[in-house]
Amino acid sequence: MKARDVLVMAAGLLLAGCAGAPPESMHTSTVAVDGTKQELALTQLERRTRMLGRWYGSSPTREGGRTQWIVERVADGSYRTRFRLTESTGRMREWQEVGIWGVAGDIYFSIFTGWLDAGRVDPADPTDAYNYDAYRILSLEPARMEYESVDSENRFVVRKVDDAFLFPEALPVTGAAQ
Repeated sequence: MKARDVLVMAAGLLLAGCAGAPPESMHTSTVAVDGTKQELALTQLERRTRMLGRWYGSSPTREGGRTQWIVERVADGSYRTRFRLTESTGRMREWQEVGIWGVAGDIYFSIFTGWLDAGRVDPADPTDAYNYDAYRILSLEPARMEYESVDSENRFVVRKVDDAFLFPEALPVTGAAQ
């Protein structure tokens, strides 16, 4: 064997040794986990499927007004929400937002990507943490859902409505939560 062959073989053995398991000090956890992501349980698939479609919510605001929203979640992971805020003075404002949504376990999340204006999207800043929301699903029935913001702990209740549903024209603004 030539000296060059010995060096090549020694280098190969050295590199092969480096490709093994990292030293114990390199592990970040001692808790065992599944090696790969497991298949979704049927209940998780049902949860996502139940959330599809058009949902309506209405709540009094702490300022004495009322907020209403119609959210439409699509199977491709996109959503559109139409909001109506009626202030205690009776002044009404409406706007529409779009984004992406998903559900993992009992967490429903949405990422606001922009405002819908005359059929075109005015994009939001994707680096703004304010545009990311997570909610704990408290109950999810075929026609009713209750969820709570992880950050604010505000609770919301929505009910499933048909595709032609529009905001009720006049809802009282009194009854604000104290």
